[in-house]
Amino acid sequence: PPCLVSTFERKEGAYGYRAYDIRPDSLASQWKHYRFEYLSPEIRSPKDELKTYFWNRSKVLIDIDNLRITVFEPKNTH
Repeated sequence: PPCLVSTFERKEGAYGYRAYDIRPDSLASQWKHYRFEYLSPEIRSPKDELKTYFWNRSKVLIDIDNLRITVFEPKNTH
């Protein structure tokens, strides 16, 4: 199945890798809503990049619409 991948990347390689399977059901002609939450690891450097992407491991065509990514940051307590 296709999956949504989130990972942090730096020169030395990726860390915090997480892949979420997207399991379409038998009603393939209908839009489905999926929600995934990713708790990031401790970020090692401000230069590290968060990458989120779809990985279609099958030969089946999939449509993706209205992707929304919301970032929650801790409140500054100072």
